[in-house]
Amino acid sequence: MALLTIDRERLAGAATRDTGRQLVRYIRDTLAPVLPRLPAQPELIAPFVRQAGRQAIQNGFGEDGLYSFHILTDLILGPGWEHHPMYAGKFEKYLDAPGMDQNARIALAMKAVVVARRDFEAVLPGMLDAAVAALSIVPDALKPEDIWNAFQNVAQMRGVAARKILPLFEQYEAGFRQANELPAIYRRPLTGYVELGYKARGIALPKPSDAIIGLTPHQLTQFNASLLLALIYGPWFPKNPFLAELLRVIDDPSQQSVHQREITRFLLAHRRALTESGDE
Repeated sequence: MALLTIDRERLAGAATRDTGRQLVRYIRDTLAPVLPRLPAQPELIAPFVRQAGRQAIQNGFGEDGLYSFHILTDLILGPGWEHHPMYAGKFEKYLDAPGMDQNARIALAMKAVVVARRDFEAVLPGMLDAAVAALSIVPDALKPEDIWNAFQNVAQMRGVAARKILPLFEQYEAGFRQANELPAIYRRPLTGYVELGYKARGIALPKPSDAIIGLTPHQLTQFNASLLLALIYGPWFPKNPFLAELLRVIDDPSQQSVHQREITRFLLAHRRALTESGDE
C-alpha cells in the first residue's frame, strides 16, 4: 500500500519539527505520492495547512510539535479527526505516554495515525463501491429504507459496532436536518419488552427509516449522499477544503439534476486513485 511506503520515522520527524511553509513543502514533496489517495490536491495544500493550523490552535494543539502533528493528522485522517467516532481518544494514550519526551510521544502517535489510515484504506475500496451503488438509485425511486440499508452496509464495512450504527445514523441525520432547517426526528427506543410485544403479535419491528417522512425526492438524495460522505470522509467533510469543489456543486440548487452524477464521479475517481497509486 502506497501509504506505507512513506518513511514513518521521517513523517514523525516532520510532526515534531516542521511548521507553516516547511510543512507545506514537506506535504507537497515527500507526501506527493499519497495525496491522490486521501484525496488531496497539491494546489490546495497551502490553504489546507492554514485552515488546519487554526483548528489545531483552537483544539489546544498550538505548541511546538503538537501543532504539526494535528495538521498532518487532519491531512491523513480528515478534518475533525479528534471528534470522529472511529478516532476519538485513539491517540491520546500515545501523546500522554509517561516516561518519554514530547518528541518521542508525538512520533509514536504519528505512527499510530499511519496505521489507522492503513486500516481504513483496507476497507475503503469496498465502501466506495457500496456508496456508488447506493447513489445509482434514481431520485424518484429512492426510498427511506434504501438510505438506511446503504448506511448500515457502509457503516459495517467501516467497522462501526452493530449497537452503534443507529446512534451514528441519528447523529448524522440530526446534523443534516439542522443544516437544511428541517424538523428534528425523535425515534422511540425499543425496549426488550416492546420488542417481545411486537414479536408476540407477529408485527414487524419498526425500522429507523419509518420515521423519515415528508422529504422531497431531492432532499432524500441529498440526505443519502450526506450520510455516505460522512462515513467515507468523516462527519466534518463539509469543512474539508479538498472536497470544496464537489460541495459547491452539491450546494448549487441550479445543478440538482447532476448532484448524484458528480458525487459518483468523485467517488469513482477516488477509487481509481487507490488502485493506481498502490495495492488495495
